[in-house]
Amino acid sequence: MVVLLVIAGRAKVTRRNFPAALVGLAVNVVLLILLVPDYGIAGAGVALCGAYVGMLGVMYLLVRRLSRSRSSGDVWPLSLSS
Repeated sequence: MVVLLVIAGRAKVTRRNFPAALVGLAVNVVLLILLVPDYGIAGAGVALCGAYVGMLGVMYLLVRRLSRSRSSGDVWPLSLSS
């Protein structure tokens, strides 16, 4: 996830992190409501992990869309194939 944040920062699109933060917040709140009553602190840990997964997914989609618009066909501007 740190790599995606660095990519977004270098592309000067840090305001696009806001949707990822909102998704993380929503996922965290829902999972906390569902898991904490039965599992306690372990449920809170799982909720936090779920929030990070949601944020990671949104950041991936945002960076992928940004990279696609700046490159010609490749998902990433620097391709590993020669």
